[in-house]
Amino acid sequence: MDPLASQEDVQHKDRISVGRVLSPWGVNGEVKVYSLTDFPERFSASSRLLIEGATVVVESMRQQKNVLVVKFSGVDNRNRAESIKGKLLEIYETDVFPLAEGEYYQFELMGLTVLSSGGDLLGTITEIISTGSNDVFVVQKDDSEILIPDLRHVVEQVDLENKTMIVELIPGLI
Repeated sequence: MDPLASQEDVQHKDRISVGRVLSPWGVNGEVKVYSLTDFPERFSASSRLLIEGATVVVESMRQQKNVLVVKFSGVDNRNRAESIKGKLLEIYETDVFPLAEGEYYQFELMGLTVLSSGGDLLGTITEIISTGSNDVFVVQKDDSEILIPDLRHVVEQVDLENKTMIVELIPGLI
């Protein structure tokens, strides 16, 4: 089976999206990639990524305005590049770069149970909105939704082992 053949474009639970192929660039198989990671070295030469579960190897990468231009081994012409247009570029969760203490990847926070510092159940994180200045957690409980800013004086504790986040309910938050 052709490893780059078209298949359903879904993110698997054991994989993390680090980019998306936007379109071909030129006629030699290069593609424009929108990076979804804070680690551009993910796209350096010899890096291994996944497209629909198939491993691809980066031959070269360069910055072009606000996108990356990437050449993958085996993608040697425009038609081949066109076949991966719109595809997610992923890595396995086990291959993420370590973060500093107190920093978390968004995928680690999704689904956490959110409690107030007083012990009240606020709901579950169902979405994370990146605003530029700070992330905002969308916390849902039944039919209600609370927006909680990811600020040090609001988020008191993240416990990945117990899948919980404790927040201080500052005035005006609810």
